[in-house]
Amino acid sequence: MSDKLYGEIITVGDELLLGHTINSNAAFLGQRLSECGIPVRWSSCVADDLGEIQASISLAMNRAHVIVLSGGLGPTPDDLTRDAIGQLFDLPLVESPVQRAQVEEMFLKLGRELPVQSMNQTLVLGGTERLENPLGTAAGIHLERKGKHLFAVPGVPPEMERMFDDQIEPIIKRAFGQAKYFARTLRMAGIGESILLERLGDLDLLARRVSLAYLPHQGLLDVRMTSASQDEMEADADIAFAEHYIRERVGNTSMHRDAIRCPE
Repeated sequence: MSDKLYGEIITVGDELLLGHTINSNAAFLGQRLSECGIPVRWSSCVADDLGEIQASISLAMNRAHVIVLSGGLGPTPDDLTRDAIGQLFDLPLVESPVQRAQVEEMFLKLGRELPVQSMNQTLVLGGTERLENPLGTAAGIHLERKGKHLFAVPGVPPEMERMFDDQIEPIIKRAFGQAKYFARTLRMAGIGESILLERLGDLDLLARRVSLAYLPHQGLLDVRMTSASQDEMEADADIAFAEHYIRERVGNTSMHRDAIRCPE
């Protein structure tokens, strides 16, 4: 897999922006996309606003290869994600007998008939792949354009997580291969972020081979080096190069390392 493949996360909901709900979906999606070999480069949270959702999707499609959008697929008037995607890509809403049967079955299990408010949950966007939601009434959306993949899933965490594991991850692996996520952490004592960056100097050479994250805590500084690759030896070589580069410039600062390979 090319190291130039990137992911983007868009979470939708006024409740997230107002702080009424913790944005756990972004954390889950960031971790799972990275484990699929698609490092997340951008993550945004937008309001329940048609124009804002469309602007975020347009920007993401221009710069990322895998975009996962969560939220805004429910039956209420503030659920605008499906409309935003449909209008942006000029796609019609069509009745799906399969989706309707699933929604009716869910209400039947609750001892209720399908309410008028939820009738729009039986519609899907023409020209897209319907992602089944076994835990709720909102179908997910998969849209591919010029090798880029946009996924829209409900904002309810159990529904989103199940759909990612069962449907989105297999699509990503078919499209981009069985890449894995490799990471190594250097833990340093006696040096701060500003001094470290001063000693490292120009980071362009490192950035072409690994992603770096700086994590200060309790008087220590962790530097995490990550690589996504189908070739474990290539990933190890890139991380080893980065570690040598850092050690050579940091000098005698006390440090040790932990290496991980995230599960497939």
